[in-house]
Amino acid sequence: AEKAIAQIVGFLGQGTPDDAALRPYAELRELTWLPGSDDSTVWSRPDDLYLVTQRHLFSSQAEFLALPRPVEISAHDFLLWVGLEEIPTTEQIVEHLRACARAGEPVHHEVYTYLNRDAKSSPVARLRAEPCLLIGEKTYVRPSDVYWSANPLGRYGALLGAELRTYQDLLDALGVREGPEAQDAVAVLGRLAIEGNHGQLIDDEARGAADACWRILDDALALEAIGESELRELGARPSVPNAQARLVPAEHVFFEDRAGLRERFGWQRAADIIERPPYWRAMRAAGVRDLALSVSSVVDTDKVEDDHEITAHVRSRRSAVHRVVDVAEAEPG
Repeated sequence: AEKAIAQIVGFLGQGTPDDAALRPYAELRELTWLPGSDDSTVWSRPDDLYLVTQRHLFSSQAEFLALPRPVEISAHDFLLWVGLEEIPTTEQIVEHLRACARAGEPVHHEVYTYLNRDAKSSPVARLRAEPCLLIGEKTYVRPSDVYWSANPLGRYGALLGAELRTYQDLLDALGVREGPEAQDAVAVLGRLAIEGNHGQLIDDEARGAADACWRILDDALALEAIGESELRELGARPSVPNAQARLVPAEHVFFEDRAGLRERFGWQRAADIIERPPYWRAMRAAGVRDLALSVSSVVDTDKVEDDHEITAHVRSRRSAVHRVVDVAEAEPG
């Protein structure tokens, strides 16, 4: 049957469609007589099918004509006359991109070319918060997680290649920026807190990302792009790497601002005493304190020893001490 349909389409599709000549065949627009790609045993109306010309742009969002490609090419104008569609809508292309991203399947690069031409449309705007940019073969990332010029966040961000500047209008509309900003730093520290839950150690790349986040926040604080109240809120959560590469709340951490003071604490408490980094202002705003200003007295219980000389001296002066106490008690109040 499909072979017979192909022959009929090939015959009717010869030459340029002439309404007068094809008028006897107008009823074909309403009949279910063409094979579709979804199920070759089911016939479809012409207006339910698309030509395969631009199938790569929206293959998951439509049903396509299932005739030999040479027949479709030769009868192209007739097939459009009888009611088939050819050009997808921006909505269909966006939904195809979303479907590919969910399935982890690569999307054709011309999808981005097409969307770049319609970058300001409302369907494109819906992609801003979704993983929709293909990095590598099958990995999709959110526009907010990729940058043009710098990515100090390691695996928590990605750097776009210069060749993608071809899609500048699209990527601008999706919110791709030159580099990470304060809100990115806060978000990444939040992700790190989840990964380091229950006091787990963070790896070197995560530690580097945490340091980069605090550097970004320090610059933002200087530019008044973030407030101290926001940093205090951040500091209430595990967000500051201690000396053991564990994330802890800022109020648990101290800057070592006096040489040798750190060694007076037991190893567990000393883990929360860190050297003051170049980006200390943001950490201080979040709740990290200077150690010397926070400690009124330090008793090193790990190194307590009897001092026999002092003990003997006190005992030799016992009678003198008693006389002083007796005199003090005898004086009227």
